[in-house]
Amino acid sequence: SDISALDAFRADTESITDYLLYDGDDIYIDVIGRPELSGVQRIGPDGRISLPVVGSVSVRNMTREQAAEIINNALAPYYLNIYTTVRVEHYNSNRIIIIGRVEHPGELMFNTAPKLLDILAQAGGMPLLRKEQVLTRCSVIRKDKILWIDLTRLLTGDMSLNVPLQRNDVVYIPDATDTSVFVLGAVNTPGVFRLTPQMSFIDALGQA
Repeated sequence: SDISALDAFRADTESITDYLLYDGDDIYIDVIGRPELSGVQRIGPDGRISLPVVGSVSVRNMTREQAAEIINNALAPYYLNIYTTVRVEHYNSNRIIIIGRVEHPGELMFNTAPKLLDILAQAGGMPLLRKEQVLTRCSVIRKDKILWIDLTRLLTGDMSLNVPLQRNDVVYIPDATDTSVFVLGAVNTPGVFRLTPQMSFIDALGQA
């Protein structure tokens, strides 16, 4: 990909300055002086937690400070002098998915934002299944954007290609013989599909 696409991906990640809570994260809610209201909560798949007395409260995509304020406001009608803090116990929603020519494809969890080389190292290297295979590139898929990276340049020291990644990015590593199509958006199973000689647009859409 050209330098503008690279810069856009980097700026996209750098714009996230505070961690945003998400589904599956374990958070500790500390309501000062109220141990019966304090404790660990797991954010549900609907982005909500359940508080005593108050009930369901949404904290998805909030910072810790924003979540604490929302919880304070929810409890305020029932308790006097409420003060709440929130901390993350386990970052269960922070994951990168890696597929293709790696030893350990699948989800990789992280606590701090990784870069592309970190993920490639965790995935166990890039084995060659046939001698004619040459690993020359990889892609980072982020929502409706795709960034192609020259692996040869990256692995020989061009750190400008070591892009920062963020939650739910997909890293795909094909070999040189792979020709693929990407189906993204409002489909049941978005992702990468091998392009066959007779594949039509409808065939690709049907697989997704």
